[in-house]
Amino acid sequence: MPKKEDIHRLLLGIANPFLQDRVDSPWQEAFQDVVEINRKAFQSCLNSVEAVYRWNQSRGLILHGEPGSGKTHLLQRLRFFTQKDPRTWFIYIPPFTGPGRFWRHLLERFFYDICQRSKEPERSREVCGEESLREEGPGHGPLTQIEEALTRHLMARPLDSTQELSRWWRRICQQDAPGEALFKRLGSTFDHLTVRHRLDPEVMKVLRQYLTWNHRSIAYAYLLGRDLPEEELALLGVKNSLEDEERAKQAVLTFCRLAGRNFTIILAFDQIEGLQLTMEDLDGLRTFGNNTVDLMAQCENLLVLSAVQTYFLKTLSQAIHTAYYHRIAQDESVLELLTRESAKRLIEYRLSHLPELMDLKKQDRNLTSLWPFTQQQIEQLIPAGGLSARELIRKARHLLEGMISLPSHPPLPPQPVGEMIAQLWGESFERELEKPVTRLDEGVYEDGILRLLQIKPPKGWKAHRAAQEGLDIILEGKQEKIGVSISNSENMNSLARRLKRLQDIAAHRQVNKIVFLRDARLPISPRAVRTQERLRDLVQKGTRVFRPPAEAYAALNVLRQLWAKAAENDLTVGDTSVSMGQLQGWLAQNTPRPLQELMDAVQEIPLSAPEELADRLLEFLDGRWVMPIQDAAQELGMGESELTRFAIEKPDLMGLLAGPPVVLFLNPEAVSRYG
Repeated sequence: MPKKEDIHRLLLGIANPFLQDRVDSPWQEAFQDVVEINRKAFQSCLNSVEAVYRWNQSRGLILHGEPGSGKTHLLQRLRFFTQKDPRTWFIYIPPFTGPGRFWRHLLERFFYDICQRSKEPERSREVCGEESLREEGPGHGPLTQIEEALTRHLMARPLDSTQELSRWWRRICQQDAPGEALFKRLGSTFDHLTVRHRLDPEVMKVLRQYLTWNHRSIAYAYLLGRDLPEEELALLGVKNSLEDEERAKQAVLTFCRLAGRNFTIILAFDQIEGLQLTMEDLDGLRTFGNNTVDLMAQCENLLVLSAVQTYFLKTLSQAIHTAYYHRIAQDESVLELLTRESAKRLIEYRLSHLPELMDLKKQDRNLTSLWPFTQQQIEQLIPAGGLSARELIRKARHLLEGMISLPSHPPLPPQPVGEMIAQLWGESFERELEKPVTRLDEGVYEDGILRLLQIKPPKGWKAHRAAQEGLDIILEGKQEKIGVSISNSENMNSLARRLKRLQDIAAHRQVNKIVFLRDARLPISPRAVRTQERLRDLVQKGTRVFRPPAEAYAALNVLRQLWAKAAENDLTVGDTSVSMGQLQGWLAQNTPRPLQELMDAVQEIPLSAPEELADRLLEFLDGRWVMPIQDAAQELGMGESELTRFAIEKPDLMGLLAGPPVVLFLNPEAVSRYG
């Protein structure tokens, strides 16, 4: 075996194959798989898939394991399995945004995933020809999941290969030009399917528009659940969007029934732990249980897979009705920690995918499959109870880095957790800003704001989901109540109806103040006279309108993603695990600017008069003299922006020192002037 200095020389310049230690989504294309690892758990999933198909009855499956044991990786393996199996669809559902938005969230994920080209990742040139690979339009490229389902219906060949179905679909699409001609030609076929399988006529009509490339982008937005403008609905030939829960549910049922007995639909619900706002909040879990069981009762082709950490099983079983839990947990798949043998297989797999390393081993037959490691080194990494795959990969990475680095280089001191979270936040925020947004979901605002209010609750106020139609969040003080309404509807009639409900709420004094949020990227048409009039009336009567920028929406998405990972004890930065408490503490002390501006808008509490506020501030600062404005605003139960404006308007009472952090100080003369 080479000496230590020789190992260093040989490895210098070779990439570390252990840098990637997690799978963030099953749709991630980079796929590294050791089939021996979690083979039993994967087989349990396949057994459940087969049982649904064989007996024509939906089933529930709980997939659970320890953090880092490969939950999302197993879902990715299952997703790749569906590429080769002609009888399966794969739908991945991260945590939905609130109990009142289950069906809309499911619809968005459902349609998005069935439009993925998950079948035939590499089609031969005999099937499609070199020219068609460069074209776009119906019939070109590999089949999507929804195209495959439709073609099986059209050809009445449920077990034909995907390649054969692809040829049929291409022939159908070539008989008429894409657009209106092909749309009309398939009209009678779609009508027949609608009646035969009890499908929603409007959903099927728009689906036909999408598949025939007739107003395709508008049809895509409709089927994702966007509340479209009236002129776009008219182009599609429908009257209503899928913006409410009942219509979204009917659309989901339509897609499930369209798949029919030809397919088993795997609904993979991940990060179930993220449905809780607090440990006591069970609303999201109950909604999940009730609606998934309802869906299984109405469809016979579903495998509802719930992926959770093992510790969370008790909470889930307590939150959901016993009979419903037994239905969801009808089958079980358990992820196992790595043994010494399976750990060696994983190390060997990673090392074998480095061409430079394999070339070295060909030149020297004495180098084993584990080289530059020894069997003893790997075995010493595995404790008696086993080790998660993620932890093994991290340890192997450090081992290899130690072999490559020079002894003269001292190890870097550990980075403070706060700095690591800040770095993770910044990187995640930039990625989120770059993502294309297909739908501005009001639920992201509602769920994100509620989570922020759990972290930084205004003193003396409590926040909860609203029960009144037209409101989304309620902030309740001892004698006051603020209602927050969120609407990103692109349909001006829908927006006008919501504003009318807000007018009624204000007229009946159901709340003391209304805050209306609407994403800044969605203008209100000047031609929408009724909508504009109602909004002006609300503003004149005290409603505050706030238009959050794109940065706020991106920040709320990052907040929800990190929260979901922390809730399942799976949030890591480098080699450091970040707890929910650490994440919440960092957010409370270092609230990103877009989120703070949003909180200031929501928490702006009405005061009776400037003189009353002056008296309160004088009493509050007397004896303290200086205080960070963030702490002062929180203790006073008001927004930072409001307190900042008041300080600027009252220089005789107080002043501001630029930060960070911005500091509020009491003017010494104010004690005699106001005292």
